[in-house]
Amino acid sequence: MAVVSQLERERAYDALIRLILGGSLGPGEPLSERSLSGKIGIGRTPVREALRDLERSGLVEVIPARGTFVKTPSLADLREIYEIRYALEGMAAFAAAKRGVTPEILAFREKFEKLARNPETTSAADIDELGTQFHLKIIEATGNRTLQKVFRQFRLPFLLEGGLVRATREAVVQQLVNEHMGILDAIAAGDASRAQHLMCEHLASGWSMRLEMFNSLEEFEPFEMAEME
Repeated sequence: MAVVSQLERERAYDALIRLILGGSLGPGEPLSERSLSGKIGIGRTPVREALRDLERSGLVEVIPARGTFVKTPSLADLREIYEIRYALEGMAAFAAAKRGVTPEILAFREKFEKLARNPETTSAADIDELGTQFHLKIIEATGNRTLQKVFRQFRLPFLLEGGLVRATREAVVQQLVNEHMGILDAIAAGDASRAQHLMCEHLASGWSMRLEMFNSLEEFEPFEMAEME
């Protein structure tokens, strides 16, 4: 029975993640155990446990006397996420270039070129997913298991903040493709410093998009990253 319960809990967790990241459950939306149980076809107890796990993962928040909601990242939350990304992914691009480009990373060249030629044939969600997978492959290419573990800890909040701007991404597809291709080329050339620099520029550009979304005049001043030897 315990094994079945754990399997059901994992099924509920995965199903709720798909609903949140897919946009079916939007930021700020209230989460009812009964409603969610009916929606995904899993009992209320596994759903309740999955919601607790999602709270720990940063996708769900519990507001006392009000209920459970899909978390709406604040500007401060996004700033913290980008500061973490700036450090982790800048270092990852550097390390991946030092270690040597992998076939998995090189495979993105054709995908990005195809996207650049026909951006209108790809949905905003698919564009977002392609970029997400590219970033994950760079993390994996470092061969650093500790870095991969740390990144996985923050992966869900990263994905949530990415989904917030999907609707605007089609207007800047070419920019995103160019930025990703530049990072890919630097890693392929083994130019670690340039790979790190381009990754940090790419993330700073992403932060600017989020600031526009919040209609804020606050400036982002990324901390200086010491180059790795």
